[in-house]
Amino acid sequence: MPGTQPIIPLSLSELPSKPRTHGLRRTSVATELGGARTAPVPVAWEDGKATDFVLDNGMEVVVIPNHRAPIVSHMVWYKIGSADEPPGKSGIAHFFEHLMFKATTNHAAGEFDRAVFEIGGSQNAFTSSDYTAFYQTVAPSALELMMSFEADRMRNLILTDDVVKTERDVVIEERRSSTDTNPQDVLHEEIDATLWQNQPYRIPIIGWMQEIEQLNRVDATAFYEKYYWPNNSVLIVAGDVEPETVKVLAEKTYGKVARGPDLPPRIRPVEPEQNTRRTVTLSDARVSVPSFSTQWVVPSYHTAKPGEAEALDLLSEILGGGNRSRLYQASLSSKVSLPAPAPISRAPCSTTPGSPSMARRAAMPSWPISKRRPLPKSLALPRMVSAARNWARPRSALCAI
Repeated sequence: MPGTQPIIPLSLSELPSKPRTHGLRRTSVATELGGARTAPVPVAWEDGKATDFVLDNGMEVVVIPNHRAPIVSHMVWYKIGSADEPPGKSGIAHFFEHLMFKATTNHAAGEFDRAVFEIGGSQNAFTSSDYTAFYQTVAPSALELMMSFEADRMRNLILTDDVVKTERDVVIEERRSSTDTNPQDVLHEEIDATLWQNQPYRIPIIGWMQEIEQLNRVDATAFYEKYYWPNNSVLIVAGDVEPETVKVLAEKTYGKVARGPDLPPRIRPVEPEQNTRRTVTLSDARVSVPSFSTQWVVPSYHTAKPGEAEALDLLSEILGGGNRSRLYQASLSSKVSLPAPAPISRAPCSTTPGSPSMARRAAMPSWPISKRRPLPKSLALPRMVSAARNWARPRSALCAI
């Protein structure tokens, strides 16, 4: 189920962005993280202010106190997503998210879920292009128990052929039911595969069917041994807690997990300049209202010139940011029927800072082609902001119908 989720950056000195996500389980959290430190910062103990430190085994910890309600959200973000998958193994990051809910050497399958539900909590997980995250929302008194369960499955999963095969069949059925039977999702996959020429973001997070079917225990074990270590994860605790308490509990649970091997830097390929106009067309009898969209690759906040990314964000709000946007108001005055206020998509791709390949997708909202008319000159994209003149070139546009 595609969606938009926040990203925990590759290091805590980066700002979060919002790539796509996929999985049976998903949630949302938004926070700006500061640079990693080795001890709590007293001045950051006010509600909503993040405190961060690093355990001896390399696990980064972020604490965001908020005492308005007696609950706490406990999240573990692993710095591994679909964009890090080896060639031919698409979907293994999302597949392994499923496997993390299986038995460990200390707990039977389903025991973690029961422990959460018995205390009235909730838990879930999600996978995106650049991360995989697991979370629980519980009473503060249950925080240590949640940490204990998460620290256990970080290294103690039991992966057998039967377990892997059964869960692989679940993922295959998920793809069939959530993607292959949905014309809109099929079109979005084709758009990504066409828009990105050299980026791993062109591969669907759930994976290509023919590659999911070949995933096995050896693949899962190798993936687990490479990426699921404390020094490749970020713990975030937000809610009715104090940094000192979280630090004690984290050292007591996660601190006992051995540090893993150091991973090489996460490098994304450079996206070449796009100078061709491409069109993706999907015909399906189940679609009663055809739509049209146009998309471009534009700079991310990491690579844009000063003010350029901000101008593009402002442009998206002016053009398609709600029922007061120019496009929606134009549709009302020209009697062009839009189904709802359609915000322009601003889907950034996250990669290593400084890489010229970092870019994001800018998309005009879907437009019913059965009644499509030329936009007024006042709405012309290149006229709105100077940044748009540089990047929204017709010759590099991707049109999806």
